[in-house]
Amino acid sequence: MTRSAIAMGDKRGGVDSTWQKVKFDRQIVAIAKVAGCETVYSDDEDVRRFAEQVAIPTVMLAQLPDPPIPPQLEMHLDRQDAPDTPEEET
Repeated sequence: MTRSAIAMGDKRGGVDSTWQKVKFDRQIVAIAKVAGCETVYSDDEDVRRFAEQVAIPTVMLAQLPDPPIPPQLEMHLDRQDAPDTPEEET
């Protein structure tokens, strides 16, 4: 990725971040590509841009669906309104 960006005349590949961040973001995308990842999950715009350059779709965290609703309601057994001692019968 860096070699092709340098060949095109911009070693940062159109990103305005520091050179260290560009190298780190490219490394993240390179590892994802080598590992065979189908999708990258990131809110980082630079990671998204580099992933698109190597045809890996990116999903932002805000685009993820909400977690599923638990299958069973939670039961609160330590009731605060229960009396400490049983009521006396009158």
